[in-house]
Amino acid sequence: MKVNFTTSLDLRAGWLRLQWQAHCLYRRMGPLPLLLLGIWLSGVLYWALTLRPELLMQKHSLDEIRHELSVPLPMLSAEQSTMQDNLSITEYQQVKALFAIFNKYHLQVQESRYQFIAADADHPAQLALDIPLQGDYQQFYLALRELTASMPVKVNAATLRRKHPDLTGLQIMLRVTLRGGEA
Repeated sequence: MKVNFTTSLDLRAGWLRLQWQAHCLYRRMGPLPLLLLGIWLSGVLYWALTLRPELLMQKHSLDEIRHELSVPLPMLSAEQSTMQDNLSITEYQQVKALFAIFNKYHLQVQESRYQFIAADADHPAQLALDIPLQGDYQQFYLALRELTASMPVKVNAATLRRKHPDLTGLQIMLRVTLRGGEA
């Protein structure tokens, strides 16, 4: 019975040849180009293993948001339309988006009140909202920044209070005005 060791010897010889070529390359070029190549390869690996999946996840969530925004709102029932007799569909969408932003930043909305401001020669019809909130300052700041950047809203007043100086939670009273008839 004969055992063939030539394949293992060929692999070993190939590995030794590869080591010899790498050593010759190192002798000719020096350590700096090989170090730069190592840094570049580690950057590519970091991008491929960490950043690329995160980018794909963000693209997927953006596609989901676009799909949700493309779906039209359902028609209001008779009961809901009597409750919102003066609130147009556009204003309803704006208020819904406003509360969605607060929910996104984990701000608890309590009993909010709204009031219509009639249109005159200088100003279009507007909807004024008094919104009591609870949450952290950082989350409130981020929500307010997104709110003013994405909606036709004017922040009239923001009152921030703490129940106790040691607590980080705030009680916030926000007064905003939405312009009617705008998207």
